[in-house]
Amino acid sequence: MSALLQVNEIREVAGRRELYRRCARMGDAIEGVAHRIWYAVVKEG
Repeated sequence: MSALLQVNEIREVAGRRELYRRCARMGDAIEGVAHRIWYAVVKEG
């Protein structure tokens, strides 16, 4: 993210920001799935 401060092209900044947001959302979704799997394993054990 700090590298975006050096970029002057607004389209590139917007594109990279959107990619970052999508990756962050995917990370949140993966974390949610991991939590559900952990809960199912603990519940069965």
